[in-house]
Amino acid sequence: MSARADGSSPIEQTLLRVVVGFRLVSIVWMGALVGATLATDPAANRVLVGATYGLALAWTGITVAHAMHPRWFSHPVWIGLDGVVALWVSVAPFVAGTQDLFFGGYPLSWLLMVACFGGPWPALVAAGLLATGQVVGSFGEVGRTATQVAGDIGGFTVAAVIFGWGAAAVRRYDRERAAALAALEEARAARRR
Repeated sequence: MSARADGSSPIEQTLLRVVVGFRLVSIVWMGALVGATLATDPAANRVLVGATYGLALAWTGITVAHAMHPRWFSHPVWIGLDGVVALWVSVAPFVAGTQDLFFGGYPLSWLLMVACFGGPWPALVAAGLLATGQVVGSFGEVGRTATQVAGDIGGFTVAAVIFGWGAAAVRRYDRERAAALAALEEARAARRR
């Protein structure tokens, strides 16, 4: 397990790429949903919907630029700021009065970041925050059923568990692989001696 010039291991670089890649897919997904909302929902506050997408788009650009500094990217302050944006994006449909949720996978991209750089328990806490936003946002929402809210809560929770478990498993297997390679090299050196 060799370190890169910036001090991060190859597995950390891979996880970083996964997080950034998922964020890019999420912003495209959100863009399609925002476009559909603006085209089909006359009751939606168009300025708020557009401003929310603009914020998410700008923050995605900052995220991509920030990913070039892996030590800062996994810092709790950065993850917290990313969470504030994700929480706003997840409740903005309620504030904007839209019929459908237009945030797509954007909040999930924050869960993936938390899971990769914080672990499974912080990811569950993040899922709880997103779920709380959905519950609070759905109060007074006409036409939003308890089943839909429960589906969102379940989706966030399952995603947090899968992302957290997956990142932990990848790191564990990488450590085991590195230990096995070190043991093999040690055995080869012993035979040569």
